[in-house]
Amino acid sequence: MAARPGKLIVLNKKQALKVKLASWVLMLASIAIVYAAFTIFNSWGISPADGGQLKPFNQRLIFSGSLLIMAMSIVAGIIYYRHIYVISISRNGDILQITTSLHKTPLTLNPADITSSSHHSGQMTVMRSSGVISVNAPWIILKTTNPTRHFLIDAQSEILDVAAIKKLVRD
Repeated sequence: MAARPGKLIVLNKKQALKVKLASWVLMLASIAIVYAAFTIFNSWGISPADGGQLKPFNQRLIFSGSLLIMAMSIVAGIIYYRHIYVISISRNGDILQITTSLHKTPLTLNPADITSSSHHSGQMTVMRSSGVISVNAPWIILKTTNPTRHFLIDAQSEILDVAAIKKLVRD
């Protein structure tokens, strides 16, 4: 028997699409960085302008290895961010279903597993020579009884029931 849909607490489709698009762009950039790392390792120094001889092995290894570490860090950060970035939260009695940007099937939690929430304003203004850049990206963090598991809720979601989120923490 299929579970009946519960009360929708969070629905975030537009911002989630932006996150997915940005993550794919960063993944492509990471692939380009990996390609550059292998190219540098195999040919750094061969150009006549560089002396016509390969640079020493340790120099090529350190430089290309640094690029590989940077690419892996970008990919790991994307995966982690999409792992905690909430697309939807619904509650049906004692069942909380949370869908994140990385998972297609909802994660099922007991509402008692939510221990705290914190709101972050996400506002920042940067002065540049070309003008002022203003950022307004508020978010809410939901912490669970598992210290390594928390969720990031974009406060610019289409549906955001802040009262229901606060009630989750109190229950």
